[in-house]
Amino acid sequence: MRIKKIILIVCMCIPAIANAMEYDGEAAIGWNGVTLKTNDSTVVDAEFMFKVPHYIVNVGTHFSHTRDNENVIGAIFALEKFNFLLEETIDYNWTTGDITSELKGQYSISPIDTAVFVTGKFRLDEFDYTGTDVGLEYTLVLNKYLAFGAKWTVPYDTDLNQLETIALLNVKVTLD
Repeated sequence: MRIKKIILIVCMCIPAIANAMEYDGEAAIGWNGVTLKTNDSTVVDAEFMFKVPHYIVNVGTHFSHTRDNENVIGAIFALEKFNFLLEETIDYNWTTGDITSELKGQYSISPIDTAVFVTGKFRLDEFDYTGTDVGLEYTLVLNKYLAFGAKWTVPYDTDLNQLETIALLNVKVTLD
């Protein structure tokens, strides 16, 4: 009887949650540190990451072309130790001239491939805080070549007002 009540409550809550969410999809393919991604807002995002041997540091760069015909180039710096990740991304949008930055802190729970993250967003050319994202991410790794994932993000604007929640489903193919 309890299980029926729980299923009924979940079924009643899903439509309310679904109306307050934006859904997105992403596909990625990677090989030797190079990843090509596409999603609803980006035509292509090419990323190259290099892990510095014997250190906890990853450095990289990326180029993306958005569906709004904007071109963005950026640098990525990441520190990983144990299950913690601290990642800084600095982007230059040469279409609009904006310089933005994102600082992401993430903690991963390895046995269940789940991560909790917080991302702070800044606009460096105007020295302005632009918002924060808080989220949860799950990855189902089928084998070393194929992984499926789900990501739930709750964005907040500069006044810490909650914006539309985003649910993202992704597929990643690795050719290594």
